[in-house]
Amino acid sequence: MRVPTATNVRHYLEWLALRGVVSSVRSCPIERAYRRTRRLAALGRRVLRHEWRWCLRNLQLVFGPALDRQALRRLAARVFEEHFYSYLEGIRWRDVEVRVEGAKYLDRAKAPGQGVIGCSIHLGSFEPAGEAFLAGDPPGTDVYRLFENPLSQQVLEAVRGERQGRYIPEHDLHAVARCLKEGRKLGLMIDLDAPRGGVAASFLGIPAMTPAGPARLALHFRVPIVPTVTLRAGEGRAILRFVGMLDPEESRSAADPVVHLTERIHRCLEPSIIQYAEQYNWLHPRWLTRPDGSVWTLDDPIESQWAARTAPFAQLPARLHGICYGHSGEG
Repeated sequence: MRVPTATNVRHYLEWLALRGVVSSVRSCPIERAYRRTRRLAALGRRVLRHEWRWCLRNLQLVFGPALDRQALRRLAARVFEEHFYSYLEGIRWRDVEVRVEGAKYLDRAKAPGQGVIGCSIHLGSFEPAGEAFLAGDPPGTDVYRLFENPLSQQVLEAVRGERQGRYIPEHDLHAVARCLKEGRKLGLMIDLDAPRGGVAASFLGIPAMTPAGPARLALHFRVPIVPTVTLRAGEGRAILRFVGMLDPEESRSAADPVVHLTERIHRCLEPSIIQYAEQYNWLHPRWLTRPDGSVWTLDDPIESQWAARTAPFAQLPARLHGICYGHSGEG
């Protein structure tokens, strides 16, 4: 008889939680679905202890010691809730109304026969907004990374199969190249730890191994990058916000054009992460792999990890004071 490993048990628990979300929220009114998801999130943060600890650690890495223990845990609990909402909205994407802001940047990037890369992060209602970005004739293509958990991967692939956009795994390089050669939109995420093939670039003030694909593709195919964020504006409402248009040619003369362009992308996206920190996916160990090849762990002293920062700690936005300290902030 095979003895289950800790990883297998965690995968199974995660799969149960995801299946619970899917079965619980698929057919009921969307308002009820959000209420059910909140209850599942409260359970999830007690079951998914590894993810809970990484959430706390990542928030500490970015906001520093000024965020006291009680405020930290309150913010992390809200992060878990918002993260579970992203599963709900991935399942019920048709029920999320997406409003577009900053369309001028996408319009400026598009040219007849030219592809464009929409570079985004795991913030807010990114699943339905991603589908809105890919919409068109022909539809755009979104590149995703396979889940570490193969059980959860099967559930999410079944959901994505119902959508209009094209979704391909990151290893399908031929499909990625074909998308840009055909002048279509390509969606890429840039905020995952990249131990293989990544580049070291500052992210929220900490050197991070970052996917190099967006910058390399933009430089190779000479296509612009449109950094994109999604904000949850309420239950069933989202904002797809284009926050800039980056010409890769402006990075070509840099000492390392790929790193230079990657950090330009980061600078466009970071303000939204800080301003809407409760909506960002802090559960993922973003700074796990270090540029020197070492790995950070949850057992490492936080002070030793703070020492790696190359910029001051982020300031907690006033709009989050109510979450963290129990009183309302401005904005």
